Amino acid sequence: MSDFGSAFSKARSAGRKTFSWNGKSYTTETKEEADKKALANHPAPPARPKDEPEGPPQPPNATHTSAKAGPAQAGVDQANATTSKSVSDANDEVRKAKEKHAEAVKRLAR
Repeated sequence: MSDFGSAFSKARSAGRKTFSWNGKSYTTETKEEADKKALANHPAPPARPKDEPEGPPQPPNATHTSAKAGPAQAGVDQANATTSKSVSDANDEVRKAKEKHAEAVKRLAR
């Protein structure tokens, strides 16, 4: 056993709560005792009932697009849909312009 361990054991056996070793003060409390004491002072919160929904309660008129989405998600989804439609429309215009260009090249080649 180390010098520290011997000093700890002697102090603990004597019923002392603290002891000095190499000029520093230490407790005779073990890690397990300290952990148990900490848990007693800070108990875990009670378990949530299984029928209680997760997250903060939503107002009855809140609208959302999925079970995990909040009301703000609807705005994000709308913006994504608008952007997708805009990209799709732009792609259609490019395709039509390419078709017109190809027809014009054919006419000129005749």
